[in-house]
Amino acid sequence: MTDHDHPDTHGTADDTWHPSPAQLAGHLEDQLPAEESARIDEHLDGCARCVAALDALESPAVLPRTEAADASEVDARWMRRSVRRTLLRTALNAAGLLLIGALGLQLLGALVFNPLFVERGDRVAQSVTASIDLPIMTIPGAEIRDVRSNPGILRRTTVVDVERPVGARAVRLGDYEARIGPVGMSPSAGPPTLVGFGPRLSEQPTDRSVVAFEPERLGEGTAVTVQLAWEDGRTPDEANAVADAADDLALLWVGFGTPGSAPAIPGGHLGYGACHTVSPFIEETLTSGFVTGGFGTSGGFRAFPPEPGNGAQHALEQLRRATTNLAATGWLDTGTGEGPLDDVAATATWLEDNDPDVLSVVLTGPTQAVAAAVEASDADTAGLLEVDFDRGAPQECG
Repeated sequence: MTDHDHPDTHGTADDTWHPSPAQLAGHLEDQLPAEESARIDEHLDGCARCVAALDALESPAVLPRTEAADASEVDARWMRRSVRRTLLRTALNAAGLLLIGALGLQLLGALVFNPLFVERGDRVAQSVTASIDLPIMTIPGAEIRDVRSNPGILRRTTVVDVERPVGARAVRLGDYEARIGPVGMSPSAGPPTLVGFGPRLSEQPTDRSVVAFEPERLGEGTAVTVQLAWEDGRTPDEANAVADAADDLALLWVGFGTPGSAPAIPGGHLGYGACHTVSPFIEETLTSGFVTGGFGTSGGFRAFPPEPGNGAQHALEQLRRATTNLAATGWLDTGTGEGPLDDVAATATWLEDNDPDVLSVVLTGPTQAVAAAVEASDADTAGLLEVDFDRGAPQECG
């Protein structure tokens, strides 16, 4: 047994004395008497061997490596999985809170805000009616294919899908959208002729001039939609007679001379379809709940089918109704300083007491039948609006 290991060396003054491993362990764990611990501290100041022995006692135990992985690698993978799980739970919780908040706002809008602030009185019915009327009035030959009413959180939006028949088919012109909020109503953007109007067949996209109808260039087997115009006007009976030139022609639209009319400009005067009756459609939608309430941002969807009318006289009756409704809404203002819609209230009042002349009509059907009608009508101009290479028989109306 060496002096380093011998327990009896404790307490001697011999310079060869070294604390035992048990004494070093007790000193390390602060379990020795103060006097003995002080002596060991003094010895360690000059004994590198005992310092090394003490350091060996302080070194952590090293686990043997396994075939799978060492502890540090296992701990790192566990930590990464924990972080990913935590982030995923946080993202799911946030998404859930957003969904609950969105549903709460939608419920609040549909059940509280819309009924109390947006849909009060007959404002919704007026807005939906105006959304249907405006494209028909300002786009020659336009028809409405369907109507969508979308109740939102702070407003209701009405969107109508606008098209123009050409023979048995139809060409989509676009959507017209109007909004109704707590204060008033307005088109979503721009003037009421936002969808586009007039000839669409020019070689230059920005050229809105009239494209002359030249049937010899189209030949047989095509269908066309043509707008005829007279500078001196025609009576409703004369306008109806234009479509009587052939059995497979349809009278789509009738334009009238009203204050501010500019018949030489496409869309410069007001008209209405010979096949449209809006009032029964609105009454049906009101009773079905289509425009009076609902939940969800997708809103309702309802077809707006044309109904047989009596041609030009029917179109005039609908024009009077439409201008009166637009004046009642109080939201239409073109801001151009001219035209029949700039002061729609004055136009509506004038129409109540006057029977305007027919300035134009829109016909559709086989090219040769339309050409014969144009020849017999003695029209000053005939503008080609649409053409299709499948002639097809148009729907009878007017």
